[in-house]
Amino acid sequence: MKQPSIASLKNFFSSSKIRIPASVGPDQNSIIARRPYFLVPVENEAQRNIAMQRIVRYAQRHQVADVYVISHGWHRNFYSAISAYDRLVSRFFILMRRGLLPKGNTKRPLIIALHWHSDPGRNKFEDTDGKRDKSKFFDLASTLFRQRFGNDDVAFYHDFDGIFSIFCSATQSKAHTWTSPNTSRTDDLWLTLDRKRKMAHLLQRYELKEAKGSSLDEKIVTVWRCYHEARSDRTLTERLPSPARYEKPSISLFASILRSTGRIALILISLALIKPLCLLIWNILQPHPFFWGMIVYFCVFYWTSRWRAYHPNGTLNTPPWIALPFGLLPTLLFVIPLMAWIVIRWAVGSILTLFSGKWLNLFTYPEKTTRTRFLHNISLRWGLSLLTLVPIRWMRRALPKDSKTMDFVSALENQLSFFVMQRKAVRVGETSANFLKDLCKQSENLSNAQFHFIGHSFGASVVCNTARRLALDNSPVIIRTLCLIEAAMAQEWLKTERTLLNKITGVVANIFSRYDTATGAYYPLANNARVAAGSKGMFKYQNVCGLAVYRCNFDALNTPPDLNNPLFVGFPPLSTVPSHITPKYYDLDTSRLIFNGPILTGGGHDDIFKSDIIHLLYAACTA
Repeated sequence: MKQPSIASLKNFFSSSKIRIPASVGPDQNSIIARRPYFLVPVENEAQRNIAMQRIVRYAQRHQVADVYVISHGWHRNFYSAISAYDRLVSRFFILMRRGLLPKGNTKRPLIIALHWHSDPGRNKFEDTDGKRDKSKFFDLASTLFRQRFGNDDVAFYHDFDGIFSIFCSATQSKAHTWTSPNTSRTDDLWLTLDRKRKMAHLLQRYELKEAKGSSLDEKIVTVWRCYHEARSDRTLTERLPSPARYEKPSISLFASILRSTGRIALILISLALIKPLCLLIWNILQPHPFFWGMIVYFCVFYWTSRWRAYHPNGTLNTPPWIALPFGLLPTLLFVIPLMAWIVIRWAVGSILTLFSGKWLNLFTYPEKTTRTRFLHNISLRWGLSLLTLVPIRWMRRALPKDSKTMDFVSALENQLSFFVMQRKAVRVGETSANFLKDLCKQSENLSNAQFHFIGHSFGASVVCNTARRLALDNSPVIIRTLCLIEAAMAQEWLKTERTLLNKITGVVANIFSRYDTATGAYYPLANNARVAAGSKGMFKYQNVCGLAVYRCNFDALNTPPDLNNPLFVGFPPLSTVPSHITPKYYDLDTSRLIFNGPILTGGGHDDIFKSDIIHLLYAACTA
């Protein structure tokens, strides 16, 4: 059978009926969905159950000794969450194949990647950074891949050109992206094309230069990593819809007459109703011209924000000079009191901390799973932040995607969603705990496995609340490791969690960086000058629950450090540590490893996709 060309492939992607399979894992056949980890959409019950059954079947076929539960952090939609996991997991398996992670060679680990929508926008498999640069993709692919037989550069570029075409279509076109991970539909047409084109198995012709013997899913996650890390060109405008079907002239003329007649009738009816309606509104609001002006103001702004939605082809966008004035004023109406309240609480907290020498818990913080009523968790700053997001979302709908103004609006929306995402991370943690308990009940092979929890940013809050709920419920899940990366959590979060700390059989490791301005500056500002674990460390004292706390500094790593060797960690001094005490708590200072990034948008908060970080994670999970 003749295989479809790249042109036919692009024509296929122009169809509006295609839906890429929402399941992600090593049991998939598509180059889009196959990964060496299972992605679990935690917020949707139906998808959680589907993922649970797939993981149970996988555990029945493989001997699982270690389960890694990973959670991404803030500002992640469906695509960017998968992007973060691809960039971490691909590095992990390459190091494992190189033999630099020696214990990982014996048994293949089970990796469960939690997904929760932590971005204010829509939860889609869409690359919001825009189209990737093809030449950079080729450079990264040629650095990591080589042909198993021969050295044909023409075949190399031809194969990876086809892969790049599929990746661009899957992440940029509105017609066929994952609209949401809430659907379990698998399109047979997509799978049929993938089998004919053999895009996934095309990678069998290649091998990783640094990792011989890699499996197909490891190669797929690596080639996706090349796409994620390729330079972004720009966000492109949406494509025009596909041409309509051919219609006979008589039918087309009749349909045109009906449309014109309907529009004329709608205009006449509107003119007949607009006068009495305006008189009624004027009689009601005439004594209050301020309220009348505000209503007109919001109506005009809402109309401008919905302009694109009402336009037939969706390409006409409101100019920024119309959308911004009508959006920024209501935004400032809520931002000013919100920022005033935040600054006042931060100043009071800073003064009290200065005189008392420690942070005082004067206000309640929704950073732990509680089973109290919803009204107990309502706060002024949370309510104001919700109101502020409404006009910002109107501006997002009004502005074109390729507008430079959209970057400003998106940054404003991301910062103001802090309190909403902070609460959401806590809820996701409790939901994840229930998922893992049910998973261990259904799979006997996983009941004896050791679970390692790893979280970044607000994902640290997710995994901590997950482990906390498992410990409080006395679940059979064996918690081996709790590893946090630049945690957007309070420094003393674990201080009172005796039940959780006694449940952990391995170590608690906190990877932090002093160049992280997201947790070093923004977190204290939003939380009464409360110190974050992601910038100063989790353990302020040298002793927790009778066990020693070690603080380690790292400049560069080429192998996992031996955290069990007191001579290596060097803190606290050996004379202060009894010989019978085993180190269990680690503060790992990675300021020389995690540092790169714009200061105003978080500094080094996202500078974690490095082999050095994988070495530290592995050292913590095996200590």
